[in-house]
Amino acid sequence: MKNSPKLASINDRSAISAPETNRNHSVKNVPIFKWSKGIYAVNTDKALLDIDFIHLFLSHSHWAKDIDKETVINSIEHSLCFALYRQHRQIGFSRVVTDFATFAYICDVFVVPEYQGVGLGRWMITCCLEYPLMDRLRRIMLVTTRAPWLYQKTGFQPLNQANVVWGITRPDIYQPLAAVKGNVQLH
Repeated sequence: MKNSPKLASINDRSAISAPETNRNHSVKNVPIFKWSKGIYAVNTDKALLDIDFIHLFLSHSHWAKDIDKETVINSIEHSLCFALYRQHRQIGFSRVVTDFATFAYICDVFVVPEYQGVGLGRWMITCCLEYPLMDRLRRIMLVTTRAPWLYQKTGFQPLNQANVVWGITRPDIYQPLAAVKGNVQLH
């Protein structure tokens, strides 16, 4: 098999070496994919993203309330992005934060309310999971408080095991400092 990793002997410095073709992945040079379903499409081409639309939605979401546009742009630049379109109008978005080798985190998943409830969110997540990179990752994760049934239908399972998944959560990080600190004046 010409693209499989080569095992080295115990005496070699490196136990496993990956093929050269898999070493130069970056978010800027990943292949662009498109899926179509009637008048709907999911596309990974960042040049087609409606950044204002994405920022507007995220800045009003419960998970990224008040996020600034610069942070949204920075997050998109460093992620594999999937946009959902109805004809040429963007109506949904998700992004995958990944090392392109072992791990991916799916986040910022949304479909605008007028297109929810018809299976488009599930289809967009299915497209994320069908992206060629995803089938070779050891762990794919996401965090949700609102739509567990959507992710369960695409193969995700709740971890809910004590002392397995840990994190630092800052739910108010994008809100203005005054709103977070109340009326406290910083000097």
